[in-house]
Amino acid sequence: MRVKPTGLWLHGDFLKLWAGETISVFGSLVGQTAMSFTAVLVLHANALDIGLLTAAHLVPDVLFGLVAGVWVDRLPRRPLMIAADIGRFALLVTIPLAYAFDALTIGQLFVVAFGTGAFEILFDVSYQAYLPTLVEMENILEGNSKMASSSAVAEVAGFGISGWMVQLLTGPYAVLADAFSFLASAAALFVIRKPEPEPKAVENREGVRKEIVESGRAIVHDPILRANVVAHALSGFSFRMYGAVFLLYTTGELGFHPGVLGLVWGVGGATVVCRRDVCRESGVEARPRPSDDDGACDDGLDDAADPGCARRIVHRADDDDRPAVRRRVLHDLACEPHDAPSVDHCA
Repeated sequence: MRVKPTGLWLHGDFLKLWAGETISVFGSLVGQTAMSFTAVLVLHANALDIGLLTAAHLVPDVLFGLVAGVWVDRLPRRPLMIAADIGRFALLVTIPLAYAFDALTIGQLFVVAFGTGAFEILFDVSYQAYLPTLVEMENILEGNSKMASSSAVAEVAGFGISGWMVQLLTGPYAVLADAFSFLASAAALFVIRKPEPEPKAVENREGVRKEIVESGRAIVHDPILRANVVAHALSGFSFRMYGAVFLLYTTGELGFHPGVLGLVWGVGGATVVCRRDVCRESGVEARPRPSDDDGACDDGLDDAADPGCARRIVHRADDDDRPAVRRRVLHDLACEPHDAPSVDHCA
């Protein structure tokens, strides 16, 4: 019996966005892992070097998160996503080129990690604001679910594949293969046909600098947002610190090959997916959510206390007057820090 596609399976432009987002998530995972292996196995980096490499990828989240939010509020989102993909390609391709001419240094890895981290933020924030302009409101739930499924697959497969790519191709050339994945993502976004509406004009909009300061002040003074940002930062820092030490220990002390480590990380990614399913079945992540028109949620930051309201604020197509940086923070309130950009329990 032939199954007839329904819903967003018939939405060609969404399928292109879905492909671009999936490739981008997969590429980010593979690229970060391949760069770490390159630092350890090719450049013989020590613990301090790995720590600095990790920090170089995290620092842009702090420095440019507010700036990216303001830009996304003012500019078309799809060109920003394409530019972010092309920027990551241009940075990553310098690693195999330098390696081929025996000119690769740990300093170059720091620069590439910093730049790709900045472009990753720009892509993620733009995507969160772009999806509601591409699909109808009644299809946003399905769209997020599909994005979450592919992100979960990328989380499981990305680490495992990156280990074997490093073992077969060496770290720098695994980075090269990853670089071309971002070109594929940019191409998928480029062929989307639906015109993107102009960002909604806001009366009496303040300057970029003042809006960045105001958004930062809102985060500092709101206890919910402030606690979430601190928790997100500490969680990310701790997770990356553990990963750096784990890589050095398993490759240096235990002699694990990249392919074996890839399998270990792949099992870890699978447990994350299983954890989500268990939480969903146990009701840990489920809570009643009032409908959009029942008046329970307004546009105030006080609604950040309700993850259901926060999630809807993120994806309301008519909410372009809210700074995108707040959409990003509210998104994190409804999602766990290490979940992919479109997590299933937030759909």
